[in-house]
Amino acid sequence: MSVIGELAERFPQLYIKPEKGASQSEIYRAIVRKGESFLGDLAHFICSDEDSLTVAETPAGRVEVVFLKNREDFECFYRIMAAKCEPVPILRTVGAAYIGGINDWSKIHAHLAEYEQNGGTDSTGEFARFTADKSNYKTSIILLSDGFYSNLSYENTPFPEEQWRQISLDIRKYHELTHFVCRSFFPNKINAIWDEILADFYGLLCATGNYNAALAMKFLGIVDGKYTGGRLERYVEAPITEELVGEIVGLSSLLGEFVPEKFDRSEDDFRTVISVQERSDELLQKYPLVK
Repeated sequence: MSVIGELAERFPQLYIKPEKGASQSEIYRAIVRKGESFLGDLAHFICSDEDSLTVAETPAGRVEVVFLKNREDFECFYRIMAAKCEPVPILRTVGAAYIGGINDWSKIHAHLAEYEQNGGTDSTGEFARFTADKSNYKTSIILLSDGFYSNLSYENTPFPEEQWRQISLDIRKYHELTHFVCRSFFPNKINAIWDEILADFYGLLCATGNYNAALAMKFLGIVDGKYTGGRLERYVEAPITEELVGEIVGLSSLLGEFVPEKFDRSEDDFRTVISVQERSDELLQKYPLVK
């Protein structure tokens, strides 16, 4: 069975092709709000043997990681699971997404089945008790695509093409996991630009074992201290000023001081990025990211 097929057994909305107004359809609402089953086809997905579904354990909890080889599948999955089956536009620079708070009715159905098998007779009451704790039935997914990170060609990196493709996948994964961990532990520390700088920092660190500040700046569209157009536009409503670019470059240079002498991502367990976020107020006093 394909990865998409396996996920569709738990999330039947994947059988619905994204179309304008689909989020208001009776079948979509019945699936996500009532947990009703639905069996359709998955012809709107291409699917690949390289697709994968894994689980990442973090200090903030577990997250399912879905990698889809085909860009078309990545966009279709995103529209269904993150945009409620609506055909929203997706920029080419978007290669990953964190999709949290998904109603996973398979967890509810499995729990109630076990409850009844063990002699339980008040399924309605048990449903209310079980769903009172959202952690019992909510699922978080990190969606990853193939291709170069931030749509940055390997020619603009220190790496050959295939190595950059694998590094890009690792950066995406740890970038999104950084958001997940930091938003869980620091819910009151949200700054769109800083969040991206920090997530790119840890993504690069986990993918390469080091932090290349100049490369990190290229992810945002900053080359040699000048903004040349890129991902940064997604996080800034006002015009991008030289002052803002200078502060971003300054923050990036400071992050190099946090790189451990010997870094092993399997042992670090997000300690490095958590320690940086703990000192973010101090860092942002030096470079307040004036927009």
